Amino acid sequence: NMSKLKMDGSIQSAESRVSKLVSDFEAILVRLSMEGFAESEPKLTVDFLMAAITPPVVQKRVKELMKLNENRSFKKDARAFKTWLSEYMRRYGEFEPLVQAVPAPLKTVDSPKGDPKPRKQKVVAVINVDKVPLTNFIPANGKSVCFKCLNLDHGVFQCTKCAPGEAQLLMNRAKVVWAEARTNAKPVAVVTKVVQPNEDSAVMCAARVVCTASQAVALDASFDSGADQSVIPPSTLRMLQDAGRDVVVTDLPAPVVVRGFVGLSHTVTQEVKLDLKFDTDAGPLMLTNVKCWLSLGNLPHGVGDILLSRPIMYKLGYDPHSMLRQAAAVCSEYDMANVESTSGVVKAVMLATKQELTDDLAEEEEALVPMELAACFPDMTPVDPNTRVADAVAAGCGPEFAAVLSQLLTKYVDVSRLTLGRDPPVSMPPLKVHLAKEAKPVRCKARRYSLPQREFMQKHVEELETAGFIYRNPTSRWACAPLIVRKPHTKDEFRMTVDLRPVNSQTEQIAWPMPMLEVVVDHLNGATCFFLLDFFKGSWQFALDPNCQEMFSFVTDTGVYTSNRVMQGGSDSVAYCQSTVQAMFAAQLYKCLLAWLDDLLGYHKTPVGLLAALAAVLEVCAVKGLKLHPKKCQFFVKEAKWCGRIISGAGVKHDPVRVEALQLLPSPKTGADLQQYVCALNWMRMSIPGLNVLVRDLTAVLERVFTAVGGKRTKQLAATVLLADVGWEETHEVALEATKKALAKVVELSHPNPEMRLCVFADASEHHWGAVITQVPPDQLSRTLGAQKHEPLMFLSGTFTGAAGRWAIVEKEAYAIVETLIRADYLLHPSAGFNLYTDHRNLKFIFNPTAVVASVPKYTAQKLERWALLLMGYSYEIHDIPGEANVWADLLSRVTIAQ
Repeated sequence: NMSKLKMDGSIQSAESRVSKLVSDFEAILVRLSMEGFAESEPKLTVDFLMAAITPPVVQKRVKELMKLNENRSFKKDARAFKTWLSEYMRRYGEFEPLVQAVPAPLKTVDSPKGDPKPRKQKVVAVINVDKVPLTNFIPANGKSVCFKCLNLDHGVFQCTKCAPGEAQLLMNRAKVVWAEARTNAKPVAVVTKVVQPNEDSAVMCAARVVCTASQAVALDASFDSGADQSVIPPSTLRMLQDAGRDVVVTDLPAPVVVRGFVGLSHTVTQEVKLDLKFDTDAGPLMLTNVKCWLSLGNLPHGVGDILLSRPIMYKLGYDPHSMLRQAAAVCSEYDMANVESTSGVVKAVMLATKQELTDDLAEEEEALVPMELAACFPDMTPVDPNTRVADAVAAGCGPEFAAVLSQLLTKYVDVSRLTLGRDPPVSMPPLKVHLAKEAKPVRCKARRYSLPQREFMQKHVEELETAGFIYRNPTSRWACAPLIVRKPHTKDEFRMTVDLRPVNSQTEQIAWPMPMLEVVVDHLNGATCFFLLDFFKGSWQFALDPNCQEMFSFVTDTGVYTSNRVMQGGSDSVAYCQSTVQAMFAAQLYKCLLAWLDDLLGYHKTPVGLLAALAAVLEVCAVKGLKLHPKKCQFFVKEAKWCGRIISGAGVKHDPVRVEALQLLPSPKTGADLQQYVCALNWMRMSIPGLNVLVRDLTAVLERVFTAVGGKRTKQLAATVLLADVGWEETHEVALEATKKALAKVVELSHPNPEMRLCVFADASEHHWGAVITQVPPDQLSRTLGAQKHEPLMFLSGTFTGAAGRWAIVEKEAYAIVETLIRADYLLHPSAGFNLYTDHRNLKFIFNPTAVVASVPKYTAQKLERWALLLMGYSYEIHDIPGEANVWADLLSRVTIAQ
């Protein structure tokens, strides 16, 4: 039985050979019922294993090494011997091709005694290489195979079925066949299509291994101990992008001039960062954050898809001294006469590409570049900067501004995009979504869609997949449902969104605030000119962390797709985009730029300063890879429409188009219609004097709607209630028309000016309270109130409900003062303080209530004490106005007329 025990030389991994040998040995012991033999007879066990080692040259060497004193202990411990043998076979496997390539010496046979004639020497070979079929050397499938066994996994010098010296004979025969094929006219067409194997590829194939990049693409990697820097060619980058993987290409801090083996040189300006995975017998090996320079052209033939540098080899344990020492332990002499390399690996040490032979373009050739680009990239839509410059000239920018603007737009032309392309995401940290504990994957079933909806969804998904924004994911455990919504006022145009509510319900949301528009517009004081920039495809430009991509998958009628970009509708999408944009433009934010998600507003006091701000913003876009939509950008305006407001040097007012749209709305029929209209009015509340009085009857009906649906204030439930069923009458129609008339007189609010004096007016009636905050030139304060030119900054109002409706009138007027200060706190802390216009009796009630009201309840006294502490935090001057003189309606009418 033990005579049949042999090491399997067909196994490529040397370590696996030893494991298989030990496994076969143990199987024999089990069949013989000798399970404890290895422990009781370790010396015999080692002898059996050594006798089974192949090839014979290795067996002989192992037996010689076991005779050394330092290795004798292994003969008494079978497990230790197995470990030693595995390491030895691993070292032997690295040099096995070279060992097999050495021709076997000619053997002589000693003649018997008395026979004076020695026998002839002979070459030991299993076959006659002249009889090997020609197809073994020129395979029809175009792939290099072993000439002996036709295996695709190894070359002839790695084939264990070759007798010593046979591999060299087969290689010599192959060279003769290739030479005959080149001189023969008929097989030329066939020969040119195959990848001709040669001795170099047979010997050097071990230098190239297969790895997986970005968990998606298999690459042929070469390790080069002469390369100072790892390299990938553009073709490899395109392979990764075509697989839907986003590879961030970054610019080097400074261009690097590299020189190749033969002295040629060119400049490298960009690098990429990859994660590589190697599958080994010991398990997977991950190399993360591998920095590779991006070459200008493809690597030389035979190098592979990626070249890994000497520092990486050192990191993995490569040491030339140790390598030589291990080679000597395997064999004391190697014949290198036939070991030559023509693969180009050495020449690729420092990126010797074809571009090194190309000189700079001549003036005559530069004019051909646009034509070449148009031929190579027919789908690219060129951006014409002259159109945007003409718009700026029409807005009154002036010729000098237009000339510089044209230069800027030409310089940063790559920042603009009109159609989807395979642009990498913005160079910022990706969005990481954190799921709540015990979160479970959501799997929605595929929904039924109409034929027009399916056609639109298929086309839209193909565009996103081609652009690299999504990728097909057949193994996804998450799948949300897409929603196909018809665009307003169209018949066959749709918009696709993804219902991410199941994911949002299991997400721990980011706590990042959105800017308060009424607060940030204070930075626009004194600005006279603006520019507006809009991102191309908004949040799709921002990357999604690979660990979070699967949960943002969606299912269509053709499969499941996973997004690698930030999707609209996610609970963290808005907060992430706002925080990322603020981080990108931190140097410009609130100095010459305001940002609301993907809408940027640039501002300055002078056109020259606006150009400098625009140049700084475009530079950030170019560095970070942010793309803008040129048709939605305005590079010079004196009135900017931003976030639904019209912003100018004079102040802020609401968009007349939106105001007109509200005025043209028909009378509401359901609770949802009324809720939407009241919310729109409330959004404009700071520009509508006395809004609370105007919407009193409408809000009363709306409260009855909410009561009818159980107290919930959702639009979906409110849509189920008809207003006619909850008491909608003619009086409500009158109130509706009154609000629409008030919209026609919406007030433009001024920018706060620190050189002006702030004035606060507050008053209250039986059911409502109101206030207005204005600013006035200091030199007009000596005039009568009616003669002063007040510029409104804010209108506030409210209604007394519940227990507040039963307060005394003096308490209500005091509340109006306190609530105004709370809501306008961000305005009311100037160094010079502000003027507070009110009846002196109101403040006396707050600080000394018993001087105004004889009996004050305890809870009221505690409330007044809190109000008094609040007022002590402000610096103000009291201007006493008797109640009969502080006519609220008269004050509002004067402000409206002044506008």
